[in-house]
Amino acid sequence: MDRQMNMWDVYEYMKQMYLRSGHIPDTQSLQSEFQDMEQPEIVDGVIHFHKIIRGCP
Repeated sequence: MDRQMNMWDVYEYMKQMYLRSGHIPDTQSLQSEFQDMEQPEIVDGVIHFHKIIRGCP
């Protein structure tokens, strides 16, 4: 059974890309990677990622 992707998938993708390359994925690559996901869900994942790397609660 396929599970629906959510903001944590975006967060994890961004984290892995950042750890591997030292670069944060841009909007275009995120939209390409998560084509079937709703835009607000992608945005939520991006927000959580940025909060973590900046040390914000």
